[in-house]
Amino acid sequence: MTAYTLCGVAVLLAVVAFSLREFGYRGAPLFGLLCAISLLSAGLAPLRELFPVLSKLSVTEEVAEAASAALRIVGVGYVSMIATDICRDLGEVGIARAVVLLSRLSILALAYPFIERILAVGYSLLQ
Repeated sequence: MTAYTLCGVAVLLAVVAFSLREFGYRGAPLFGLLCAISLLSAGLAPLRELFPVLSKLSVTEEVAEAASAALRIVGVGYVSMIATDICRDLGEVGIARAVVLLSRLSILALAYPFIERILAVGYSLLQ
C-alpha cells in the first residue's frame, strides 16, 4: 500500500469512528484501536525489506552498536507515542503520563553509555 492509500483509508476510518462516537456507540474507541492496528500492520509490511539493508551497513562493531541503540531509541519513542495516544483517546490521561515518563527514562537508559563516552572524550580534550 502506498502512503497516499494508507492516508485515505485512515481518513475514511476516522470518519466512521467519529460517526460511531456521535451516534453513541460505546465500542467506538475499540473500533479506533482496531483500525490503528490494522493500518500499522499494513503500513509496516514494506519496511521488513529495510532491516537486511541496515544490517549490511554496520561496518564496524562500534557503528553497529550505535546504530542498534539509535534504532532502539527511535523504536521506544514511536511505541510510547502510540501507546500514549491510545491511552489519551480512551480517556486515561494518568496512564498516558506514566507511559511518557517511563519511555523517557527508558530512552535515557539506552542513551547513557553514549552520553558517558561523549563526556569522557570532552574531558580528555580539556586536559
